[in-house]
Amino acid sequence: MEIVFHVIKNVNSDLSMIRLSIHGVIVHFLKQYEHRINVDLSKLLKIKVDDFIYFYEEEVQEIREISKDLLNELKSGRLDHEIVEYRQQYGMNEDDISKEDLIELALHLCHLCDTTLSTGKLLMAYGSAFDWISTGD
Repeated sequence: MEIVFHVIKNVNSDLSMIRLSIHGVIVHFLKQYEHRINVDLSKLLKIKVDDFIYFYEEEVQEIREISKDLLNELKSGRLDHEIVEYRQQYGMNEDDISKEDLIELALHLCHLCDTTLSTGKLLMAYGSAFDWISTGD
């Protein structure tokens, strides 16, 4: 499963100029190590396949804080071991998932939230199914 975030003009709009897809490898990593990450990821990880969620301004602010906290965790190096452990467990390399990928995710998600909050547009997300056999997710 991957999670896709969009910044849209209104609830009836299905087009967005800004979109962030969180690849299933990263979603699976975050779910697997959520208990070791010193950030409450429930707002991000509650999205299920075929769910469409529109976030209120307060929730967008929460997601922005989650993104900043995740970024701090990554930059501090506290998740380096978990990333290496995850790659080893599934026979992956840095091309599949790296610390930089996760930092980029946190930065982009923070940017989406900032854009949403400063423009009055809406942040929405949905879960999309895809086939990633390695983890069975």
